Amino acid sequence: MKRVEICETNCIDEEEFVETWMAYTVSNLGGADPTVETLVQMERNCLTKTEQETNTSSKKQKKTSSLDNYAQTNILLVGPFMWVATRDPYSSTKAWELNKETRGCSFYPHGGCFGSGPSLQGCMDRGSPLTYVHMKSGIEKNIHTPDRKLARKNAGIIRSPRALFSPASFSPTSTTPSSKYAARTNSGKAMCSYGDNSTEWKHLGDSYPSVELSSLVTHITPNTRYMFEQLREKAAVLDDIVDWIGSYLIKKHSLDGPFPLNRPHAEPMVVVGRVCCDANGHLNVNSVLLEGTRVMSGGMSVYMDLHQLPQYSLFPGQVIAAEVLNPTGRLLMAKQLYTDASLPSPERLPNISSQDAITMLKDSSSPSEHSQPGGRGSGPLHMLVAAGPYTQTDTLTYEPLEDLLQHVKTNKPHVLILIGPFVDSTHPHIVDGSFAETFESFFEKTIDGIMNTLKDVKCQVVIVPSWRDAHHHMIYPTPAFQLTKHYPSVLCAPDPCMVDIQGLIVGITSVDVLLNIGKEEISLSTKGDRLGRLASHVLAQQYFYPLYPPEESLNVDLELLEKHTHLGVTPHVLILPSDLRSFIKDINGCVVVNPERLAKGVVGGSFARLVVNPPTSSDGNCAKIISGEVVKI
Repeated sequence: MKRVEICETNCIDEEEFVETWMAYTVSNLGGADPTVETLVQMERNCLTKTEQETNTSSKKQKKTSSLDNYAQTNILLVGPFMWVATRDPYSSTKAWELNKETRGCSFYPHGGCFGSGPSLQGCMDRGSPLTYVHMKSGIEKNIHTPDRKLARKNAGIIRSPRALFSPASFSPTSTTPSSKYAARTNSGKAMCSYGDNSTEWKHLGDSYPSVELSSLVTHITPNTRYMFEQLREKAAVLDDIVDWIGSYLIKKHSLDGPFPLNRPHAEPMVVVGRVCCDANGHLNVNSVLLEGTRVMSGGMSVYMDLHQLPQYSLFPGQVIAAEVLNPTGRLLMAKQLYTDASLPSPERLPNISSQDAITMLKDSSSPSEHSQPGGRGSGPLHMLVAAGPYTQTDTLTYEPLEDLLQHVKTNKPHVLILIGPFVDSTHPHIVDGSFAETFESFFEKTIDGIMNTLKDVKCQVVIVPSWRDAHHHMIYPTPAFQLTKHYPSVLCAPDPCMVDIQGLIVGITSVDVLLNIGKEEISLSTKGDRLGRLASHVLAQQYFYPLYPPEESLNVDLELLEKHTHLGVTPHVLILPSDLRSFIKDINGCVVVNPERLAKGVVGGSFARLVVNPPTSSDGNCAKIISGEVVKI
């Protein structure tokens, strides 16, 4: 076959042949399937041309006799062939010695045995031309060295001439900067604001805050095993969540009960359960079921009538307490719902002071080396938050990320929070296989590029993964990244996580819980805006992801969700990136931030910046000392 002939003629293996063909067909034929004619074209344009260039450059070099000077050549006799490997005549390496007593050759560099017999490994140096000569015909032919192979492997790989984070790609469109992004006119525009409008967003100091994972909750570890749960264990987890939040609701609202769901009762009684739908479709007013615990109600589900309620807001998976009538034991006639099981705020206030004399880990190359947990920092505290994707859907140049880093270099925030996905598994150019390098190596290169750009900025970087990262675990909760290189000012956190920044508790998750709940929620005559109501569900249910069943594309491990997604406390700041409209809102003393995405479609997105001022009172309400904006990139 023609493919076998090309491999044998050009001394390449099947892997190298496939890579060369893919590069050629994507760059020149639009991804067409191989034919005999196109294979001949590829051999002529990619293989023969490169070999001719190699021969031409070899002829320009100083020619010496391969058999006159053992300091310049290595000779190996194998069958009818004599192998000649030319060496640098000025090399300090001791000449290779020819063993004339055997038919083959034994090589002794530096006086030690390197190889013998027909093995070519001993006489092949990187960059050394290797020639074999047929002893009868005297015909010479060049053999390609490893450098030649590497050059051929990279044939057709394209990198953007501008972008710092552009990956190696087989497609030129993947590394072409976006004209629509460059033509945007709203860069720097504030989409929404919160708090003091006169806030100074540029930090003029050079101090480090103390940044660490909060000890108030249990975070998932990198070596955690997942997706080993059984149906019985999943049912037990759901039962435990209903029992925990239900008991909290009864205690918080001073209710009597709870009573079994299927117990006939002519008088009002209080029941506890999880909201469910009677089918696989979306929840509606006529399909609401309330599922009780196995201990209290035998795990039964009973229909709930909502028509007597003046207002409600429900979604599948929500745990509620309800005052109901149940005259038959088969229908709950709801009179009042109790859904707010929000936790108290942290007792400790942020350690931020306006006194410049009180240091904040100043002038340290490693924040952990000089950490003073009990001390207070010189405020205010500046934070910047961005969520992926970090490049547009029509390119892989990562221009928004570059512009974000330039903003960081200019304004010098104390903390930069970057939330995944970094290598978005849903990106069109990743889905179609345009990458010419591994996702892992590209991600490591991206992080290295970020830290090199910020090497002169006193900034702590918090990196949170996403289940959509192509190179990472596609599970929620998601373990933290494990970088091969250590960066003193980088904190790799899991998803979700609670981060303690100088006493300021910040809750973070990459999952679009607002959009997911919004698709399933039903409501009637609810006060306030919809976005604030969706965010309040997360706080009221005590979990980062209270929706059940979850979004179909999201792989949730229920056992890990119960252990590692509980809030523990109501954080001072809660970051919930979403495709919904950006906002910064005070919800029951918690500042909830939706920075949107740094890249949306083929244009730029937005990011959020926050400033936390020193506390002025001891009432524990940090929402009053925080200012923020969501800004277009």
